[in-house]
Amino acid sequence: MPFNDFLCVYEYAIPATWSVRSGEMMQSAAHAAGLTAPSGTQEYTGGRDRLHIISEPEAGAVYCGLWKDLNLKPNQSFMVCDAGDGSIDTAIYQVLENLTQIAERWASSDASCGSHFLDLNFHAYLEEWHRIRNIRLSEKNLMHYMHAFTYSEKLVFTGKQDGKDLLFECFDVSDYDHTYLSDDEFFNGQLVVTVSDLRERVFDPIVNEILHLLEAQLQRVGSVDALFLIGGFCANQYLFDRIWDTFHERLHDRILKSSDPERAKSIGAAQSGLAQSLIHWPIGAPTIIASKSYIIEVGPNQGFGPEGNWKLGNAAEINGYNLVFKAQYLVLKGAVLKKGEPVLEEFTKTSTDPSDSVFMARLYSSDSEEIRPDISGDHLKHIQDWEIDLSGASLFKQNAQNSPQHGFDTVFEIGIEIESQAVHVVWFCEGKEHGRSRLPAVPGN
Repeated sequence: MPFNDFLCVYEYAIPATWSVRSGEMMQSAAHAAGLTAPSGTQEYTGGRDRLHIISEPEAGAVYCGLWKDLNLKPNQSFMVCDAGDGSIDTAIYQVLENLTQIAERWASSDASCGSHFLDLNFHAYLEEWHRIRNIRLSEKNLMHYMHAFTYSEKLVFTGKQDGKDLLFECFDVSDYDHTYLSDDEFFNGQLVVTVSDLRERVFDPIVNEILHLLEAQLQRVGSVDALFLIGGFCANQYLFDRIWDTFHERLHDRILKSSDPERAKSIGAAQSGLAQSLIHWPIGAPTIIASKSYIIEVGPNQGFGPEGNWKLGNAAEINGYNLVFKAQYLVLKGAVLKKGEPVLEEFTKTSTDPSDSVFMARLYSSDSEEIRPDISGDHLKHIQDWEIDLSGASLFKQNAQNSPQHGFDTVFEIGIEIESQAVHVVWFCEGKEHGRSRLPAVPGN
C-alpha cells in the first residue's frame, strides 16, 4: 500500500557501486508500482519525491556523522568500512566544514570478503578434515556444524578463546570410529576444532583480504584521519583487533566500531530521510570530490564558448597549413561536484557545409590541482579520443538548413560526469543529452 500521510519521507539505501541514474530508476519504478501514492489520491503528499534514494556508504556516513567528540576539522578525511555478509564496502569522505557537510572522495565494493566467505572456508575445512581421516561427512552432521559456526562461533570468535579448543556438537556419531580418533579430534560426541585452525584456515584468508582492501584505499587517497566500522561483520572482535593492530598508529587511535553495526545503515538512511538538514547535499544528489583534473583538446574550426579558459596547445601542419589545437580544463582536481551530474562547458563547431558535422576532441587527465599553462608534459595522461557527430542535433539541422552553403556555427556543451566507480564524458545540445562515453580507468581514477 502507498505510504500514508504520517510518513512524510521514505529513505532507501542502494549498493555503493550503483550510479545516481540507477537510484533514479528505482525511485521511478517504486512510484510506478504504487509504493508512493499517485497524484489526486487522498494519500498523495508529493508522490515519487517522497521516496529518497541514498547509497549504503552515504547512509553509513550519515550514521557516522551522529558520533560525537571526533573533532574532525575541515579538509580532514574519514573512511567508512561497511563489512557485511556478502561484501565489504568502503567509502572515503572529506569534511568540508563539519561532520554534517562532507563530500565523497572514493567509494568501492569488494564482493569476495564478506562474512559469508567465512562460512565457505569453514565448509571447505570440514570437508578436508573428514577426507584426510577417511570419514564420511553426512548432510545432517554438516548442517549442524555449519549452523553452530554461522550463528554462534563465528560471531564471538576472538582468535584467542583463552587457548581452548572449540567443540561442535555431532548429530550422528555412527560415522566416527573412536578406535583411532583421539580426544583432540573428536571428544564426547563433539568435533574438536582448534583455535589456531579456525583462525588460520577460516578467518585469516578473509581478514587479510579486508586489511589489504583497506590498505589499498588508504594508499589511493594518501591518508585518512578516522575509520568508522559498521556492518554485521564488524561486530566480530577478531576482525576489529586485526584492523586496530594494523592501522591504529596511523589513525591516531581513531578507529570506531558502532555499538549497533548491523543496523547502522538503516539508522543512517532513516535519519537522512527524517532530518534532511543533517547533510548539506539535497537527497539524491550527493557530492563527490574530483580525484583528477580533466582536460579537453580540440582541433581547428572548433572552439570554446565566450567564457572558455582556453590556451594555445599543440601546433601541427596539415595539408600545408599551420593549425593550432586548443585546450581547456573541464574539471579541476579537488573540485566538489554533485555526483552523477555533468559539469558542462560550451563549445562551438564551425561547419563548412551540412556534411561537416564531426567535432574532434582529445581528452587528458592530470594529477595536478593547478591549471597548467601547457597541454604537454608528464603531468598529462592521454585517455581517449572522441568523435562527436552533431548531425542528430536539431540545432545543427536547423543551422544547416538556414546556411547550407556559407558555413555556420553550432553551439553545444561537453562535460565530465563523475560517479563513485565511473567517469563519463557527455555532450548536450539545447539542454538535451545526445551522447556519452565512459572514460577508461587510469590509476587513481
